[in-house]
Amino acid sequence: MKTIITIILITLFFPTPGFSENTTLTEANTFFEQAVDTENPDEAAILLDKALLRYEQLYRDQPGGRLAYNIGNTYYQMNNKPMALVFYKRAKKDIPTDSNLNHNLELVREELHLESITPKTTLAWLPPSLHLKGFHVLILYGLFWITASIRYAKKQMMPLTIPIVILFLTLAGSTVIGMEYLQPQNQEGIITATNTMGRQGNGRNFEPSFSKPLTPGTEFQILEKRGYWLRIQLNHGEECWIPARSCEVV
Repeated sequence: MKTIITIILITLFFPTPGFSENTTLTEANTFFEQAVDTENPDEAAILLDKALLRYEQLYRDQPGGRLAYNIGNTYYQMNNKPMALVFYKRAKKDIPTDSNLNHNLELVREELHLESITPKTTLAWLPPSLHLKGFHVLILYGLFWITASIRYAKKQMMPLTIPIVILFLTLAGSTVIGMEYLQPQNQEGIITATNTMGRQGNGRNFEPSFSKPLTPGTEFQILEKRGYWLRIQLNHGEECWIPARSCEVV
C-alpha cells in the first residue's frame, strides 16, 4: 500500500508557481519523503507530524487542491483515514479530474468499507421548497399593496387591520425564507470522531436514531444547522442529528 501512495505523491510534489521558492513546502516534502523511506515507525510518526504541521500552515494561508491532496496523503500515512478522506474530498473540488486523487479517494473508501454519497442536485439556485414559499410571499406582497391602495382610496371599504395583517404575514414569510436560505445547501461532511451517536433531535437528551454509533469516515449531507448540532442525511436516506464538533465539513 505504501508504494501506491508514494508513487502518487511524486506527481504532486512538482512545485507550483505560488510555492516555488517556499522553504516551508520544501521542508514538508522532505519530512514526508523521509517518513515514507524510514523503517522506524516512531521516527516516521515524528516526521509525519512535522510534515503535517507545515502543510496545514500553508493550507491555512492559501488553500488549494494540491496542498489538500498532500495533507490527505500525510493523514493516510498516519493511518488517520477519516481525515485523509476529508482532505481528498476537499482536493477533489479543485482537481476533480486527477486520476491519482480519484484512485486514493476510492482506496480510502474501500479500506473504511464505505460507499460514496451521491449529492442531491437541483436545477435552480434555490431548493423547491424555497421557490414555493417565495411564490406565496410574492402573492402576499401584492395583496398588501392592493389592500393598502383600496384603504387609501376608499377608507370605508377597507378596514385598516386587513393590510396590516397581510403586511405582518409577508414579513413573517420573508423571515422564514431568509432563515432557510442561510441553512447549508448541498454541503457535505465526514464523521471524524469515534462514538458519534446519531440522535432524533438536536441534543443529547434525544433518543438515538440507530443502535450503534456512526463509523468514523461516514459521509453525509448537511440538511440543517441549529447551534452546535447538524441535521444530516446519510447515503441511504437516513437522517439524524450529530454534534458539529464530531465531523469535518468538506
